[in-house]
Amino acid sequence: MTLAEGKRPAPGEPSGVEAPREAARFLASPALSEATRRAYGGDVEEFCAWLEERGTGLDAVDVRVLAHYVAWLGGGRHGRKLAPATISRKL
Repeated sequence: MTLAEGKRPAPGEPSGVEAPREAARFLASPALSEATRRAYGGDVEEFCAWLEERGTGLDAVDVRVLAHYVAWLGGGRHGRKLAPATISRKL
């Protein structure tokens, strides 16, 4: 079951979408400047790694998953809390 079929797999189920590959495709867009690519690149890589650590595929991301990610971002990971503006950029 894939997002294209209108169904989302549950977290931990196999996903038809590979987050790192899709992130690379997004960042390769000619519509983005090099500075934007660099700025977003770290944020996208961090999100993809976070998904992978949890066994969640990109097509399983929904509001609930994003809420968990926001809580993780704002929860002082790596010994530092992020400002709300930084969290907004990362989303």
